Amino acid sequence: MAPKVSPLLFYAFLFLSLFFSQISSSPSAFDFINQLQGSKKGDRVKGLYNLKKYLKTFGYINDLSYNSSSPDADYFSDQLESAIRTYQTRHHLNSTGILDAETARQMMKPRCGVADIINGTSGGAGVVPHYRFLPGEPKWPADKRRLTFGFAPGTPDKFFFPVTTALRNWESVGPFIFYKFRYANADIKFTLFRGDHGDGKPFDGPGGSYAHAFPPTNGNCHFDADENWAEFGPPHNGLDIQSVALHEIGHLLGLDHSENPDAVMYYRFEYGEKRRVLTTDDKNGLKALYNF
Repeated sequence: MAPKVSPLLFYAFLFLSLFFSQISSSPSAFDFINQLQGSKKGDRVKGLYNLKKYLKTFGYINDLSYNSSSPDADYFSDQLESAIRTYQTRHHLNSTGILDAETARQMMKPRCGVADIINGTSGGAGVVPHYRFLPGEPKWPADKRRLTFGFAPGTPDKFFFPVTTALRNWESVGPFIFYKFRYANADIKFTLFRGDHGDGKPFDGPGGSYAHAFPPTNGNCHFDADENWAEFGPPHNGLDIQSVALHEIGHLLGLDHSENPDAVMYYRFEYGEKRRVLTTDDKNGLKALYNF
């Protein structure tokens, strides 16, 4: 005879099953790409215009002069094929120009909102072996090695410790000292926003682009308030605050995305992942940029 299961255990199991099923099916801002798999030059597929906007956002398309109602909006053009080839090459995929399953999966992963290619330039001249500088090699001037930082009013308490720890990590390997200061007058400012927040880099809800930061000496770092941010852990569907902050601070100091997938400055990492230790590549990038 089969053992009896208590009603309490049964309902607990049912609740957990429904809970995790709901999490796994939560929509992501980049999910639309999944419906476009297999698209190739010459095709007309509803939704290709959104793919073009995605590639423009991250620097693979320079000019998108028409809108979603244009006859060419959902046409797979030479421009789109070239952009996909460039994306595939940069991400070490088979450069076919076709939106194959592997390319679609890569594009759908959550990522930093800083573009891979800025004004047609993919990083600075110094690439040894994987780190890159932001185009034009912007950096803090020689007389600015003591940088102040602040958090916007209303920032959740859980951000304070991990972001400060990330600053201390960069401080330990470079020429900078960071001091907490009033937000309004700080050199570096950390803020949470939702959606369009006026800087030309709107957030897109859970998934998609989760944070972005600006080159020196702008000093602004923005986190998407709609993400599931975690100070500890993080859970399998959450983003580790310290890991993301460590990456974005690299941009604030002048580093672009590294081509080393193990580096903190790699353009993305997975939900539930922690990347809290600066690699040799990250350290060498900062050292080469500031010559210390």
